[in-house]
Amino acid sequence: MLMIPKSRNWLRFMDAVGKVSGGDITRYLNELEECGFIRCYHVAGAKSRGSLYQLIDNFSLFHMQFAAANRYDADNYWTACVSEGTKYAWRGLAFERLCLAHVRQIKAKLGISGVSVEVYAWRRKGSGRGDPGVQIDLLLDRRDGIINLCEMKYTDDEYVLDQAELERMIARREAFRSSCGIRKAIHLTVITSNGLCHNKYSGNIQSELTLADLFTP
Repeated sequence: MLMIPKSRNWLRFMDAVGKVSGGDITRYLNELEECGFIRCYHVAGAKSRGSLYQLIDNFSLFHMQFAAANRYDADNYWTACVSEGTKYAWRGLAFERLCLAHVRQIKAKLGISGVSVEVYAWRRKGSGRGDPGVQIDLLLDRRDGIINLCEMKYTDDEYVLDQAELERMIARREAFRSSCGIRKAIHLTVITSNGLCHNKYSGNIQSELTLADLFTP
């Protein structure tokens, strides 16, 4: 699965893919990954053909999301399109990409730099009947018998975990555990931009990191 924002660029890409052979597609994907434009996620419980490819080049993503959408070169396009919702959605996704680009620092903060770790993602397709499916973007499967299920949260202030979100995290964890037959301990790990607010729900989080931890040598 290649994760690229659906736009006119997406349609052009899919049209181009239909004109090349499977071998060429594999070569193109490998070259894009080597150049840092995309990343390949190994999916837990899936063979190589079940891997996810995600576009991670920030300039390309920004251009497709904002610049390319301004087809008429409107003077007030930026102020008109960048609503608070759009802005925060973009910042949240950008923070996730930042975390995924700093797995080495995440491992160091968790104190597992010397532990053999497999890094992958996991997803379960929804049934289409009110079930949207489940996707976890970052799992650290450790040789010491623990899996860190990482949740990445961007907020301007401290992230406040409430009951509803905690229940969603636990549901994702248990869906992953049951679908993959996991017997290891699964630790909920939260990576936030400005820290986790400690309340009656935060005690269910086994480990927490902040934006500053991603830039610790």
